[in-house]
Amino acid sequence: MDGVKLLGYGACLISGGLLIGLLAGCNGGTAGGGGTTARNAAMVQPRDFSDPSIVRHAETPLSARALTPVDDDEADQFTVASGSPVRARPAVSTLGAGDSAQGRGVDGGGQTVSRVIVDQKVGQINGEPVYAGQYLQRMEARLRAEATRLGRNDWREFARDLIRQDLEAFVNDRLLSAEFRSSMPAEQREGLRYFVDQVRDRQRLLAGGSVQQANETLLAMEGMTIDEKARAIAEFEFRREHLRREISSRVHVSRRDIEQYYRQNIDRYAPLAIARFRSIVVPLRNEELVQRVKEAIERGDQPESIAREYTTVRRETQGLWEFPVSREGAIEASFTTDSPLYEAVRTLDEGQCSDMLVVGANGWWLCFEGIERFEPTQLYEVQGEIEERLRSIRFQELLVAYFRDLESRSNLTNRQEMLGRLLDYAEERFFAPAQSDGASATR
Repeated sequence: MDGVKLLGYGACLISGGLLIGLLAGCNGGTAGGGGTTARNAAMVQPRDFSDPSIVRHAETPLSARALTPVDDDEADQFTVASGSPVRARPAVSTLGAGDSAQGRGVDGGGQTVSRVIVDQKVGQINGEPVYAGQYLQRMEARLRAEATRLGRNDWREFARDLIRQDLEAFVNDRLLSAEFRSSMPAEQREGLRYFVDQVRDRQRLLAGGSVQQANETLLAMEGMTIDEKARAIAEFEFRREHLRREISSRVHVSRRDIEQYYRQNIDRYAPLAIARFRSIVVPLRNEELVQRVKEAIERGDQPESIAREYTTVRRETQGLWEFPVSREGAIEASFTTDSPLYEAVRTLDEGQCSDMLVVGANGWWLCFEGIERFEPTQLYEVQGEIEERLRSIRFQELLVAYFRDLESRSNLTNRQEMLGRLLDYAEERFFAPAQSDGASATR
């Protein structure tokens, strides 16, 4: 098999894509006279699982690969001997003693081997492979938890949204990292090394001065060593400076830009006045009720109190209507122009009520309560806020264009393809086992 090392260790513990046991002493079995021994067995270290020259990773969904025979030259999966204690999905079919090691998935000692998915390559970014198991680690807990309470379609929708949002940031981060490293001048590289040393010393001091303690704490909390943490922090700071130099320095906002934005968004800074009307609406067939409203209006009772007692329209607000007043002073009522209500809005004076207006089967009285005007916010009060808003908008526009350019110059697997492969892998790895465990628990 091209570029693949098939591991036939009968006693190696492989679970969930991680190496649990010590592989150095594992034996592939010695059935027959041609078995290997611990002395000449391949020695594998945990780091080897990220090296594509030792283990290749499947590019097709697990469900399509899990039953692939061991002799398939295209298989990109890690293999372990049958009988090995694994927590992954059940092994592939058991082969008989007469099956050949090359053609039937049997090791050199005659022991049947079974294939267990450890990881799957879903794409690459500028030559750097992206492995599903490694990538999904940080969201594994959420994916497993939701798998216990959601059906398949709902779970896939949840997982797709979660992975898509994360993948966007992940790809951009890798593109930026590659661009940063390729464009870093020699003096900046020296500065980066010096900064890494400073960060490492700070992390060590935070852990009480002990490098060992710092490593143990960081490994337990963040899954990285003090050196890895220092490099991550240093590169983040230098990349932020790189973005500032490449993008922020190109963002310019002039006084004219600020004034133009203020005028275009004047309603935000100088809100339109509001005209308030009160309607009292009663059915015409109830002549007694109509008469009561007429008498109340003639007595000069407050329109709000009359509406509270009698109106059948907008009872929750006691018949209140609010219409914006244009900058030219026109009340922009929402009534149709051919309605008597629209005409009443145009002709009433503040504090005046209309005569009864017949609209359909109801009698309406409309009272103009007044106009509320708002104090405008002057430009000098908000020019700093506007400038920051414009800078943010233009920075985002330049940032999108910057990453679009980076992507056009990169060797990148299509994002939608990566998303689909990650989703299929997550379903097989996290959703399917949760469903199986749930079904077993109910039996």
